[in-house]
Amino acid sequence: MIADKMSVQVFIEEIFSLLKRPSLHKVESVEDIWVFVRGYEACYLKVAGSTELTDFLSAFDDYCIKHFGHSDAYKWFKTIRFYSGSNWHSLQLFEKLFTEFLESRNPD
Repeated sequence: MIADKMSVQVFIEEIFSLLKRPSLHKVESVEDIWVFVRGYEACYLKVAGSTELTDFLSAFDDYCIKHFGHSDAYKWFKTIRFYSGSNWHSLQLFEKLFTEFLESRNPD
């Protein structure tokens, strides 16, 4: 069953797959990552019937707010866009922040 294959860990693996070969997946900027994330999140909610991924993404939002020291008026992708100088840089900055976020959740 599809729901059995959906987890936050699988989502994380998919994100790193996109970042490893962005051109293969037609990912050019952090906004493209955001579109993927929103679609995956919608499917996760519908198929898995769980808010686990939504909670995970909210925690990433909070991490970005804390990292940049700004208000929560903007979501993570808009903040990353603001602090990046190009599409490519937005992907690099996302990868850096996402990796740091994961490390902060699992400090071992």
